[in-house]
Amino acid sequence: MKKRLRQILIIGLLLIFVLVLALWFSIDGIIRQQVDVRATAALGVKTTLDQVTLNVFGGSLALKGMNIANPAGFTDPSLVNMQSCSVTVNLHSLLTPTVKINTIAVNGLTMSLDINGLNTNLSTVLNNIKTNTASPAGSAAAAPATQTATQKTASGGKALAVEKVVLTNIKVIIRAGLLPGQSGVPITVVIPRLVLNQPTNPNGRPLRIADLFGQVLSAVALEAAKSPTIPSPVRDSLQTAGNILAGGGRGLLNSAGKLGQSLGKGVNQTVNTFKNLLTGQNKNNNGAAK
Repeated sequence: MKKRLRQILIIGLLLIFVLVLALWFSIDGIIRQQVDVRATAALGVKTTLDQVTLNVFGGSLALKGMNIANPAGFTDPSLVNMQSCSVTVNLHSLLTPTVKINTIAVNGLTMSLDINGLNTNLSTVLNNIKTNTASPAGSAAAAPATQTATQKTASGGKALAVEKVVLTNIKVIIRAGLLPGQSGVPITVVIPRLVLNQPTNPNGRPLRIADLFGQVLSAVALEAAKSPTIPSPVRDSLQTAGNILAGGGRGLLNSAGKLGQSLGKGVNQTVNTFKNLLTGQNKNNNGAAK
């Protein structure tokens, strides 16, 4: 009888060991799949991650090869490409409702911004985040049953408390050929380093992974808008996109109005340039006739 119990105990321990090993070797794939599913639901565009490596004992997570696809109707296949990202996390917080992250270090992020009149690919994605992660009926206490399947997926997961996000080697490629005075040649802005300290939602709602994506993309757009090589209409368009997640509807309307004014000025400048050219040509012709 004792021998029988010993055999059952050994078999049970072996099964537990096999299950732990299976979970250990598959956990990276589970995390990668969750990032793909939740990010795609929140951003409204296909988001993929090539590789995830979790170091449980070191409290770190390494990500490689993230790609955020462009919304339909824009030129490039991708809005964002990221080479690598490392995350250091407080292990004890993984068992609590809020995961505490010490540092997120992103390296080699490339953003392709396509500006088409008042619309940009970035503003489309940020509006998707705002819609898909917003509390139903504008209330954080609203019943979860009223959420759509996309909202449930996008706003799900644990809350995040992030101390610092550090981005290095950032490249922003801007295509604004349809704006007045733009030749269609891409404008490239290089940002060596960008730091976000304690990112939060402006409405006080707990920060989720989708919100963090939006905060990073917004910060990159606003930083690129500071470049002296950026023409005024393009700068205003970047600022409009970057401010979508902050300030609510009024801030967005004000930014859009400002952009419209800048575009109007650009059109007027272009028209005036043609008028001056024509006037100068007439003067030359009159002088030659004399």
